[in-house]
Amino acid sequence: MHKKYFYITILTALALTLATLALNWVINPLSIFEGVNIERLNIDKPAARLNERLSKAYEVIRKNPTGVILGNSRALAFSEMHPGWSGKNNYNLALASGSMYEALRYFQHANHNKEVKEIVLSLTINMFLPGSGHSPQYDNRRLIVNIDGQLTNYRYSAYIKDIVTSTISFDATKASIKTIKNNKRSYKSIKNNKYAYTCKAPYEGHSRIKNQGGHARFFLQTNKTMLARNWPYPNAVNSRKSYYSKSIEHFIKLIRSAYKQNISLHIIIPPEHALLFETLYIADLWPLVENWKRTLININEQTALEFGKDAYSIWDFSGYNSITMESVPAWDDLETPMDWFWESLHFKESAANLILDRVFNTERENCAIPKDFGTKINTGNITTHINDMHNMHNSFKNRYPEHIRKLYRYSKTLGQ
Repeated sequence: MHKKYFYITILTALALTLATLALNWVINPLSIFEGVNIERLNIDKPAARLNERLSKAYEVIRKNPTGVILGNSRALAFSEMHPGWSGKNNYNLALASGSMYEALRYFQHANHNKEVKEIVLSLTINMFLPGSGHSPQYDNRRLIVNIDGQLTNYRYSAYIKDIVTSTISFDATKASIKTIKNNKRSYKSIKNNKYAYTCKAPYEGHSRIKNQGGHARFFLQTNKTMLARNWPYPNAVNSRKSYYSKSIEHFIKLIRSAYKQNISLHIIIPPEHALLFETLYIADLWPLVENWKRTLININEQTALEFGKDAYSIWDFSGYNSITMESVPAWDDLETPMDWFWESLHFKESAANLILDRVFNTERENCAIPKDFGTKINTGNITTHINDMHNMHNSFKNRYPEHIRKLYRYSKTLGQ
């Protein structure tokens, strides 16, 4: 009798394990391996987006793209399908809160077989300062090459571990169930390409803004977070300088690889809403940002001379222009959407498409690019460009006295 119950228990456990394995293998919630994608079932994978350092490490190798997008969360808005790409096989390899080190390492990983021909590299000062990268999701063992470009062997053990945790774990099963529910709920938006090239789609996703209390309050909270993260605490100054220097070295390594391999590289400093620049001003980060831009320019032009090539274009979409100075709705306005921004850090796909239109020199019907949106910066014009930003700052900040007053008040609490 006891043996009978023992065997029933064993068989039940085995059946449940096999059922779990089958479910997670079909749904593939973390997109680790090549699987089947079925409409209304598993095309959209929320768990993969939340674990992108894991999922993208495997997805990019399966896709073997000729074009890649590198950067932090702001670069996630750029489309792999924009008509300006020179090839059709492109992949967005940007990482939320990504660092310059991670951009370099994932580029090396994607380019291990020297197939990458084109890069959109989106750079922000945050990628060069402490607070970016260092995610617990990042694991060097998943990457095919080391930082010197040499093939490694330990990636196989990382892959086996990831396969096991994504197929027979309780968390993987929860992720599979969530994937199924999400695909049933959002099938219409998945089927309709979210990167459709409409000039503006202000209402799409606006419920998220309403939940944050409207654009104005979301802006203030984002700017406070940015201010706290970059407040110049005395004990953080040396670590900031050290991290910045290492990040510059990683940028040099990436750009040298691009020149050496004749890769078409588009360097972009993406837009931030002009209100964010007041945050940088209060945190005394403007001098560092200006030096950072000059450093990027000098490295780019010196490396081009070394390789006997024309320098890559560095496009600066930040600062004060028709897009970044978009009006922010009133404090208690929950309904009015913005055309170009979610909050002060992140721009919408509508703005991202305009950026790529400018960089790729493409035109879309009835989608004119503002003339002041995007400036090629180089040693010849960077001083004028910076001076213009200072002049615009003095006039722009008077538009939002209450917002800026709240930021200054908050900054005093940080200094206590």
